[in-house]
Amino acid sequence: MVDFSSVLLLYQCHTGVPQGSAVGPLLFSCYISPISSLASSFGINTQQCAGDTQIYISLFASHLATELTMFLSCLSALHNWFCHSDLALNSSKSESILFGTRQRLHCFPTVSQPSIAGSTISITETIKTLGITLDNQLPLKQHTQSVCHNIHFHTRALRHIRPALTDFLAATIVASVV
Repeated sequence: MVDFSSVLLLYQCHTGVPQGSAVGPLLFSCYISPISSLASSFGINTQQCAGDTQIYISLFASHLATELTMFLSCLSALHNWFCHSDLALNSSKSESILFGTRQRLHCFPTVSQPSIAGSTISITETIKTLGITLDNQLPLKQHTQSVCHNIHFHTRALRHIRPALTDFLAATIVASVV
């Protein structure tokens, strides 16, 4: 017979919450709540949803160097906080984007790509956040095309089960899709 108490001592966990626990999301939110305070101390705005954190600033050509220095200092401080808190920034899932009109983006000074812990974060033309695809000029064309494609795909898929549906149920499904 195995004595599990001695096995548990070998694998004692000092941080974390069992995945799937009822209080896990609440405890995780409390655990990462200092991120927004840390970023705001640099004058940086944050948006957090579950494990995703977005930091953003408004850039003006006249104050570009100062604002970028503050932004990079904030990234460094966040990286240090993550390391100290036994968390890791996933640079492969990190993205950056500059929003503006076509004219402003064309005339705006070149902005160097930010880096986190030695990993360069490329500046992209599109970014996906909370299921919405945003592009740097915000026309939402790519997002609209994606939604239309998904609606078309699922509507066509419904034709396979249509013979098994009542007219009322078919109308309800179509109404919920549109």
